[in-house]
Amino acid sequence: MSKAGLLCLCAVIAIFVGNVSFAATIAAAATTTTTAAAAAADCNQSKEVQRRIAGCTALIAEKTVSKRSLAVILTNRGRALSLSGKQVLALNDYDQALKANPRYVNGLFYRGYEYLHAGENEKAIADYTALIAITKRYHAAFLNRGNAYQNLNDFDAAVADYTTALKNYPKYALAYSNRCDVYWLKDKLDAALKDCTTAIRYDARLVKAYYKRALIYDTSKTQDASLRDYNKVIELDPAHTGALINRGIIHLRRKNINLAIADFSGAIKAQPRYAMALSNRCYAYESNKQYDKAIADCTRALEFDPRHVNAFLNRGSAHNKMGANKKALIDYSSAIELDAKNAKAYFGRGRANRKLGRYDGAIADYSRAIALNKKIYSAYNGRGASYEELGRIEEALRDYERGFELGGERRVKFIQKYMKEKGFYDGKLDGIYGPGMRLNFIDCIESPVC
Repeated sequence: MSKAGLLCLCAVIAIFVGNVSFAATIAAAATTTTTAAAAAADCNQSKEVQRRIAGCTALIAEKTVSKRSLAVILTNRGRALSLSGKQVLALNDYDQALKANPRYVNGLFYRGYEYLHAGENEKAIADYTALIAITKRYHAAFLNRGNAYQNLNDFDAAVADYTTALKNYPKYALAYSNRCDVYWLKDKLDAALKDCTTAIRYDARLVKAYYKRALIYDTSKTQDASLRDYNKVIELDPAHTGALINRGIIHLRRKNINLAIADFSGAIKAQPRYAMALSNRCYAYESNKQYDKAIADCTRALEFDPRHVNAFLNRGSAHNKMGANKKALIDYSSAIELDAKNAKAYFGRGRANRKLGRYDGAIADYSRAIALNKKIYSAYNGRGASYEELGRIEEALRDYERGFELGGERRVKFIQKYMKEKGFYDGKLDGIYGPGMRLNFIDCIESPVC
């Protein structure tokens, strides 16, 4: 399974919550007045974000607090501002806090978090490095710096930080889960599987660990184990689009079309504009011979993502099976414009050209598909049929026989059955392409009734 083809996982950001100094420091900063005491309580303890902001702001306005206390108050207000979606104001408070006390570890931690959340990974690394230089006991600082390194694809540095976090806190499920993520990206599947399993042992509700382990099992073609983990992800998070889509794909592989449609529908319900989910359901509907629904879904997918190649391919296939070959031709051509090395697009357009009687164009498209993927036996069959229509029997026979070779016993049985129905074969349906069948087959392709 392609890593890129599945739902991308972002590194989980840990929040250090060891604010034991907040209460004492803020309380010490407050005067003995009832108003100041209430402000200190709100700044430190209120679960209502706006009350926390107001309380901290009132304390700052007094202008009598020490620099050390000011750093704590500003950091606390910064967290409240961040939680209310005001990240720019939060960063300003963290900056001011660190001016007041450059060694205030919570100020460094939360500013680093804010940078990490904003994708400014280098700045996050600088803050966490400064924090770690002050104290190495904050395991969450190592975790978050590891996340920043992972975002920059510096996987060795990320693994080193996650490993240090685990030395400080051996039962740290997030560190195991994120190190699993890196090992998976490095194709160290055994190490990844071990870490994700350990993460689950320490946190049985850690969704991302189940999801990544499901991807590992899927990559290893261990579908039953993968399905179990996707089921667990969806149990914990019913709107998890990645798990819904990937479980739907497993159902498709197992020919459980209605279950696949249900999963893709769940993903669409969670994200109505998700082109991948719409395209996948389009494919499932097309597999279920519900062509109108398939075309509707792929058309919606293309409204949301006009460059979604699979939506063009799937809609083209639905059009083709409905006999709308000119529309199919347009869809496959659009896919080729977006991805000139897509063998399926050339094969589909070749099939549309053949059904439209454009045999030279079909041969060109099938040939391009074969050049890109020599194992598409259906392309040899299609090109053989196009050669046959043009009376080029020797070339047709060569392609048909290559198709038999690649398609194996199943393909040969299909042709034996077809020839028997047409009266050109009276042998066993054994899937063996021997000399006798070859002579019968040559008679068949040379005859206008076969």
